[in-house]
Amino acid sequence: MLKVKYSKSAEKTIEGITDFVEQLNTKGAGERWKERFNRKIHKYAQPISYALCRHLDFALKKYSCVSIEN
Repeated sequence: MLKVKYSKSAEKTIEGITDFVEQLNTKGAGERWKERFNRKIHKYAQPISYALCRHLDFALKKYSCVSIEN
């Protein structure tokens, strides 16, 4: 399995979404959303090839990107 690493801004964004989901729903909904999101992310951390990112800076570094619907 490949290593999954979140940037500081990604961590901050995920926490913000978690808080938002928590405010809109019942207690614990934000954490459940975060756990489902993390499972989806790790599902793609298998050692197989994905398309290069469309973002030029990432593509030049040979990063692969996936789009996750929620």
